[in-house]
Amino acid sequence: MEVHIAPSLQEQLERSAAKRGRSADELVQEALALYLADEVRYFESVEIWKEAEWLAAMDQVEIGFLPVKPGEPIDSVRTRREIQEFKDNWRKQRQSTPKLRFGALAQAMDPSR
Repeated sequence: MEVHIAPSLQEQLERSAAKRGRSADELVQEALALYLADEVRYFESVEIWKEAEWLAAMDQVEIGFLPVKPGEPIDSVRTRREIQEFKDNWRKQRQSTPKLRFGALAQAMDPSR
């Protein structure tokens, strides 16, 4: 496989490899291996999030139905509002957690980080 790299990036890569006493090819292969391993962990965690989200949503639905007596109507406006609040809270929680997807790649490219 042939990969074309911008000259400025190639210079950085060669400097970084020289600091480690390695070839640029070795450094690129290591960085790609770390990136791909990190990507696998990322997609595995996404699958876990999906399952966890589904289970959390089902718990909320069950809790929501507990006070309702059979045959009693459910207030759709209140239900929509509660679902929206649940989704908004979930989005806020996801935004506040740091994304580490490219952490290993960045570390491999610049160990001073």
